[in-house]
Amino acid sequence: MFLNEVLEALESEKLSYALVGGMALVFHGIVRATMDVDVMIRVREADLRRVERALEAMGLASRIPVRAQDIAAFKDEFIERRNLIAWSFVDWARPSRAVDVMVKYDLRDFKVVRIKWGNLKVPVLTLEGLLRMKKEAGRAQDKADVEKIEAEISRRSESRKKR
Repeated sequence: MFLNEVLEALESEKLSYALVGGMALVFHGIVRATMDVDVMIRVREADLRRVERALEAMGLASRIPVRAQDIAAFKDEFIERRNLIAWSFVDWARPSRAVDVMVKYDLRDFKVVRIKWGNLKVPVLTLEGLLRMKKEAGRAQDKADVEKIEAEISRRSESRKKR
């Protein structure tokens, strides 16, 4: 499974990361169709190089002609002038195999939970962190996700009150 490959590749680089996006919602029990894997890392050159190495080892290539050192050096310009939110990697032979690495957000600014999945404990952004990201993004899909996240947070809160 592609997700397993991604997780193994990131773990092999000893990278601090968390799942975000649609896949993270699924890990939190929110039904959401998604194909790509979105991850958040610490946005610094060493970690950008690690994620690049991990994804390239899987046969994925950057969708845009930049390297880790370019993202590190020009991150603010890429975000402000080119609206680069995520650094995307894809397997051109099988385009459904895609990973987006968030560059607008830094893992150090969010809380992570580890959710058991098979033999792994997968680092996933908290629902509150996902809510923050989705509200900022504001696309139609993100707005739908906000509703689902808020409902899940409310459901969990009610469940805790009943205990």
